[in-house]
Amino acid sequence: MEAKPFPAFGYVLLKTKLTAGEVVNDEMMQKNIFSIDSPSPDMNGSISGSIGSYIWMLIKGVHTYTNVVTGDVDRHEPGWCNLVNPLSVGMYEFNVVEDSEYICFSPRVNQDRSPAIPSLEYFFLNDGESKEMQAGTKLYLIDGSISVNGITIPSMRQVRIKNNHTQVVAKGRCLGYIFNI
Repeated sequence: MEAKPFPAFGYVLLKTKLTAGEVVNDEMMQKNIFSIDSPSPDMNGSISGSIGSYIWMLIKGVHTYTNVVTGDVDRHEPGWCNLVNPLSVGMYEFNVVEDSEYICFSPRVNQDRSPAIPSLEYFFLNDGESKEMQAGTKLYLIDGSISVNGITIPSMRQVRIKNNHTQVVAKGRCLGYIFNI
């Protein structure tokens, strides 16, 4: 596992790379087993000790999550994010099917901020799609490139919208978070 920190509007995002078949042992997962204690990301910044309080998004590769009690399998492909499709409460076995990259928003890494996890929205545009953004919007572009007023902005960048009714146009599939702070 290789994790690299990126600044994001006063917070830190971790871009993590995993190889196919890798076994993960970290603060929340032991031998690829972890629990979800709450049904969705904890948006009030509380650190519950559950991976359910983390926010993560798959950028590349394929992951599976097998419920160790029911045997149900969730297959996650690029673009999956637990803000819009959270895992249910339960114990899971995690499997890296293909070499992958994902973004993790960890309350532990951001514990010195209040709240540790800010209010976030999932951002997604397909190639060529556009979206009107209002002044004050704080977009963290995780994957793809966008064009704003004729300027191309690559991924892993903070984008602050200064003018009302600004059109953002996707160049490739675009993923990100809108920070509501």
